[in-house]
Amino acid sequence: MSRFKRPPFAAPAAGFPATEADMRQLFDWWCDDGERAGEGDAVRPSDRQEYIRSLGGTPTAIKSRSPLQNDPAPPLNQPAPQGVRDVFLLSNPEHIRRALTDHDNFSNIPYAALGGAAFLLAMDPPKAGAGGVDWHAEQAQLVGAAFKQYTEHDLHRLARVSVEQAALTGLARSDFDLAEFAEQAALRYMGTLFGYGFQDHPLLEEASRTTYRALQYLAVGQHFVTEPGTLAAAQQTLGRLIARTSQLVDEYDNLSRSKRLHGWKPGRDWPTGVLPWSELGLTDPPGPVLKRLPKMTSPLSGRDRAAIAATVVAGTLGNIQSAVCLLVREWLHGPADELEAARGFNDADLEKAIEHRLAQLPPVPVLPRRTVKSVWLDLFHIPADTDCLLLLEGHLFCPNAHQADAGTRVWGGVAAGSAKQAMHACLGRNLSKHLVAALVRHTLQLKGVQPALDPLTGRVLKIERLWGFACTRYPLRYERERVRVQQNLIVSMRIKTPISDNAQRLRRLIAAGVPRIEHALNGWGHVHFAWFEFSDDDTRLVLRTIYDGPFESYLQHFALQAGDLFDQLFEYLEGAPPRPVAEHPQAFVETLRRYNLAPLAGYLYSAHPRMEAPQRRGGSTP
Repeated sequence: MSRFKRPPFAAPAAGFPATEADMRQLFDWWCDDGERAGEGDAVRPSDRQEYIRSLGGTPTAIKSRSPLQNDPAPPLNQPAPQGVRDVFLLSNPEHIRRALTDHDNFSNIPYAALGGAAFLLAMDPPKAGAGGVDWHAEQAQLVGAAFKQYTEHDLHRLARVSVEQAALTGLARSDFDLAEFAEQAALRYMGTLFGYGFQDHPLLEEASRTTYRALQYLAVGQHFVTEPGTLAAAQQTLGRLIARTSQLVDEYDNLSRSKRLHGWKPGRDWPTGVLPWSELGLTDPPGPVLKRLPKMTSPLSGRDRAAIAATVVAGTLGNIQSAVCLLVREWLHGPADELEAARGFNDADLEKAIEHRLAQLPPVPVLPRRTVKSVWLDLFHIPADTDCLLLLEGHLFCPNAHQADAGTRVWGGVAAGSAKQAMHACLGRNLSKHLVAALVRHTLQLKGVQPALDPLTGRVLKIERLWGFACTRYPLRYERERVRVQQNLIVSMRIKTPISDNAQRLRRLIAAGVPRIEHALNGWGHVHFAWFEFSDDDTRLVLRTIYDGPFESYLQHFALQAGDLFDQLFEYLEGAPPRPVAEHPQAFVETLRRYNLAPLAGYLYSAHPRMEAPQRRGGSTP
């Protein structure tokens, strides 16, 4: 069974899209992701890929709903321009090459709507003979110099630590969201590398989410959907992050001259909330980026440096998130022998395999450019000041992504030992590749990892993607009990009125039933700790336990072995299940599931995560 019946793709007629209805049809195709093996009745390519193939490499105008001019509020004596705007799709590799390299005719300026004219992504190299400072090159050089000080060992180590930290909450349950897990690992990786404190985590999270959405909106979303507040929200959070970044740079610089005399000794020359790198097994120097930023040789101002650091952090995280989801999906739904091989790859082989797959499935498959002048692409004319969307999916019309000579490639990594750069080389690639590899390895090696199932249809749940590209959710599940056997139960139920009288009855009942409870717990053999308590001024009864094994098996045992005791307790509690409990074990399980509270952030510490209760009784070590 499927939730929707999707009609097969039919190639559009000449002149498509010409109307608002046509654009809605195109957006439907654009957002379709096809079916991988195991995801549906049959493997099929996405309608987006089918549509792009139908273009045959021909520049094609679509009817964008993005504004017709920069200022949406013209003078009162001029009518506001309305209607649609032509935007061109470029899928031919030669056309894409030209758009990326012909800086006299094509510009990066669409990105300025997010970060202004000084935004690294929005800047163009200076025109030939223009003279002056090449600020685009200066920014790129600062970013490159900031990263090249780190050894492969340190980046590998930081990647592993970041994944382990994210797993504490991201993998706390058998069902988990890979997109969220990857996002949290990326936040901790970039936060540590740049030198932010733990208290900056919420700001980094908010800035990365709003910035990535805004970047996707500029590249794709604005042509199909209407979100007037998306860019403004990103600008506000980026502004806060830039201000915080500048503050931290100043604090690092001040501490380099005047160390604290008191407090935790390893942290005396580190800003409050920042864990010293020595505590993570990392080399210091070079130390975090923000610590070195003011001392780096560059004509860029302190404000410029803080803005570059903040935008690199905020703009990179979403790409890491999408890359990990796309890679894991390809391996989980690919041939079993390739999956097993990937699980056993060493670091170098895994990174090589990732590089190859991302050449076909780039996390940023669309780049916006704008014509500076009237341009001809073969026999096709594109007017000046027209946005073009460069479609980079390597498995369509860009086989050159696999060429060994980086200088001839439209995009992708740089060949080992080559001094050439791809035409669209990602500045954050070398920075993020170790984290992507660590996340992919950790996920693929989880015991029994597989896509989660739709509870309504029983079908595999697929990646959820924003406007057809950015990966925002990927539900997976694994055999958590093989990694961490202990689980918590925190059931909180309100006491019936009269509350005071019933609380006294419950107190006496539990005291009298202690031997019975002890017998039931010992009989099950998989409970580490268990107790009852009152909370909220004795208005609620709380049952807390730490136990091994599946939730349902644990509770069904007590429904059958101690049902009469729970029958008595439920007499005085609101929201009780049908009784007798022993005759309605599943209703008992569902009631406790409904009132079960998760620990904050899903975090449960255990010094012995793999030790079962019988081992603890026998004095075994984990």
